[in-house]
Amino acid sequence: MACAGSSPSPSPASRTRTRPLPSVEPKTPPPLADVAARLGVPVRYAAGNGSAFGFYSLRENAIVLHTHDADVFFHELAHAAHRLVRGELKGGQDPTQEIVAEFSAAVLERLYLPESQQKLRSHVEYIAKYARVKGRDEAAKKCLSLLAEVEKVLDVILNAPEAAPACGVAVAA
Repeated sequence: MACAGSSPSPSPASRTRTRPLPSVEPKTPPPLADVAARLGVPVRYAAGNGSAFGFYSLRENAIVLHTHDADVFFHELAHAAHRLVRGELKGGQDPTQEIVAEFSAAVLERLYLPESQQKLRSHVEYIAKYARVKGRDEAAKKCLSLLAEVEKVLDVILNAPEAAPACGVAVAA
């Protein structure tokens, strides 16, 4: 996630096995691209400088991607949904926010891209890095401590309204 006015922090290379962006716009949008639109979060693709595969801009409430890999989109979409859950997020690479986004992305990847199970290790490594722990068991403990927050983020994504509310104001049902 990018802080207003700063460049995105680098993501570890082990986080995703991604390819450089061959062209700016993908031939087909990633799964759940319609959710970003319904949440009022624009998604744009841009050539990157190698420091990150993408970021969520708090200032612009937008996702900028430097890859077509859907798991990176899921991670940044989770940041946008997390902002809706919390009301606001901290700028920069906050460990709790990064773990919630990555755990949410892992769940979404499993649901929408079940063939990409080889990336599970990358998710665990990313979470362990931000949890400042070593190994799968310690990373799992940190995930369990944030499970309620991850559930709320996934609920926002999986139950996004059909039409985005005007000016970010929730519509009473």
